[in-house]
Amino acid sequence: YYVQNGCPSLTDSAFITVAASPEFEFSFSDSTLCEGGQVLLSATDVTAVTYLWQDGTTTTSTFTATTTGQYSVTLGNAVGCTTEASVQINFNALPQSPTISGDATVCEGEALALQSNQQPGVEYLWTGPGVNTSTPVLNLTTPQPGIYELTATLSGCKSSDTASVTVAINPLPQVALGDDIGICQSATITLTGPDGMESYSWSNDDTTQQTTLGAGTYTLTVTDANQCQSTDEITITQTGPVAAFDSDPATGAQTGVTINFTDNSEGNPISWNWNFGDNQGAQTENTSHAFSTEGDVTVTLAVIDANGCADTVSRVYVISNSVAVPNSFTPNGDGSNDLFVVKGLSAFPNSKLVIFNRWGSEIYTTQAYANNWNATSYPDGVYFYILTLSNDQVMNGPVTVKRD
Repeated sequence: YYVQNGCPSLTDSAFITVAASPEFEFSFSDSTLCEGGQVLLSATDVTAVTYLWQDGTTTTSTFTATTTGQYSVTLGNAVGCTTEASVQINFNALPQSPTISGDATVCEGEALALQSNQQPGVEYLWTGPGVNTSTPVLNLTTPQPGIYELTATLSGCKSSDTASVTVAINPLPQVALGDDIGICQSATITLTGPDGMESYSWSNDDTTQQTTLGAGTYTLTVTDANQCQSTDEITITQTGPVAAFDSDPATGAQTGVTINFTDNSEGNPISWNWNFGDNQGAQTENTSHAFSTEGDVTVTLAVIDANGCADTVSRVYVISNSVAVPNSFTPNGDGSNDLFVVKGLSAFPNSKLVIFNRWGSEIYTTQAYANNWNATSYPDGVYFYILTLSNDQVMNGPVTVKRD
């Protein structure tokens, strides 16, 4: 209706309807996924007749997102009303596939060390027998055999592949030298290492499978074809008797006088063999013997223990019915004629000696002279001796001490 030049127009009316736009929003908010994944964006649950996606696609109500970006769709209804919805989708890059380095074959008791390729910012997860740990390097002091896997994760995204390695534990070679052992005095023993080893190393610097050893503590280290090593130790001690004896008299006697011999051997001997040096002997632990002729004789005792180990000892005895007293000696320390030695005295043990100086003063006396007076602290000159033998024979005379 309108008025023109004062004249009203005819009137008319129309009915106007306001149509609603389509209502829609994506079922999820902005999201981050891992590279290689995809998201199906769908607008099928909305009544619409037209679709316009961000890339211009108009033929479908769905769209698959595979790369980082903002995705949107404009929906139109039959009367031409539209609405738009959008969402940001990010795709994080995957880490490189992990790799494993290091020796996966170790000897029993050795540590295991495996390394990853260690990309920046990447978290590594090791899994295997008794293992579930996040670390770039796997160090195990007591590893178990089996398969170990390595997974790489970057910003929550795992690599497309995992790495794995089979760990083998080689047994140690067996080496046993046996129990500690005893051998006879001055004897040796031959020891042998196990067969089939790559190398042998004895602590005596021998590098053969077999070695000969005396008393001591020794080790053998063997290395097999897998380069695994084992060591064993053995102690070898010298055992067996140590022959020794005493006698009474101690160093000699006159002919026909009995000398009593007493065994003092160590090491529990079970057999004794005495040799008196005059074609006579005895096989008892303790014995006695009288010599029939004068002279120096060597008495020998041989003993044997239960293990068959033997030892001998010898002593020289003077068998004499007389003595010879020197008339001088030279105690100048040159090792020759330094003592007042009465020859044959050992056949007369417990003989008394008294020494007087030129003025008759007694300067030395002993009840059992042992050929050991050297005139210490006394000047050169002539001295007088009285020697009373154990058979009560008395000998006396002068003796000259001269050092120059």
